[in-house]
Amino acid sequence: AVDGVQGINDIISFAWQRVYFNRFFAANKRYSDASLAYAVRRSNESRLLTLITGIASLVATLVAILLVKQGTVSATWFVPLLILFSGVFVPIMEALSMRTNYGLILGAAQRVLGLLRAKPEVRDEGQMDALPPAEKTVVQFDGVSFTYPAGEDGAVNPPVLDRTSFYFATGETVALVGASGSGKTTIARLIQRFWDVQGGCITINGLDIRELSLSALRTAVTVVPQEVYLFNISVEDNLRLAKADAAKEEIVLACQQAQADGFIRNLPQGYDTVLGERGMRLSGGEKQRLSIAQAVLKDAPVLVLDEASANLDAENESLINQAINHLKKGRATLVIAHRISTIRSADRIVVLEGGKALAQGTYKELMESCPYFRQLIGEHY
Repeated sequence: AVDGVQGINDIISFAWQRVYFNRFFAANKRYSDASLAYAVRRSNESRLLTLITGIASLVATLVAILLVKQGTVSATWFVPLLILFSGVFVPIMEALSMRTNYGLILGAAQRVLGLLRAKPEVRDEGQMDALPPAEKTVVQFDGVSFTYPAGEDGAVNPPVLDRTSFYFATGETVALVGASGSGKTTIARLIQRFWDVQGGCITINGLDIRELSLSALRTAVTVVPQEVYLFNISVEDNLRLAKADAAKEEIVLACQQAQADGFIRNLPQGYDTVLGERGMRLSGGEKQRLSIAQAVLKDAPVLVLDEASANLDAENESLINQAINHLKKGRATLVIAHRISTIRSADRIVVLEGGKALAQGTYKELMESCPYFRQLIGEHY
């Protein structure tokens, strides 16, 4: 049902309604049949348990009557005996009744325990709670290798990065260029330690990022993604994710720098407007400008941009580029580049192929010396 609601535009565009509803009703029928079979089994078990307990209670009552009649037990004990038997059978009945729910309980418990027992891919073992202050920030990839874990079928994945080396520093913008699957997004994830490198190291100012606590590392790195996720809370609350104690004046200034203040003030409740699930009340360009405002508020020395203007119209692209140019000042900036305009404007370009940094240099240098770069520009951009 959720799949159908979220994909309703595509279902209508491809005239797939009949196929979708047939699948939906078939899945619903399977669920209904399974629920009915389970209900029948529970009813049969409940009837059986009730019958057994009722017979046992009747037998206990007859035994009590017999004992009193034979004089083995005083008549004054007859009622207490019945109460005692009742006290014994009630918890037994309740325990046996729970048996019908054991399947549900066991299934839920296995899922919860599986989650609790899952080993984290990254361990927070860093001892440093903050990045040491420095006049200039230099992020270095030194012979980094990485392969994603094998899937559930046991198939081994090919290496994504293979002894990759490059750097970017404060005051410059370095663009990552490569075909799909060349490791651009993986590099952004490794900087944040969503995964750990399996060879080589990533350093910030010569310090291995694994020596920093995860909190300290992620405080030092800001990522502006291509697909922005906004929560179903107000504009201001979404912005405070970047800096919880930010003053209202800071928030407004950050939005002005991100070219977002204008459209926010035109919303029904301004900064207090609730955005809906995934920020559904905003356009793609407006979401991107809010994401840039978050980055301005966070004010981290390392900035990673996943081509924030890749899927936008010319007007929004112009506004976002203005915001990004302001955001990049004084930061070490890495851009995952898709557009030729972004590639041209970078101070340096790193060309990725087969998990390796094939070539590095300015746009002009690479056009003259790197055939693969010329091929990417001609065929993919």
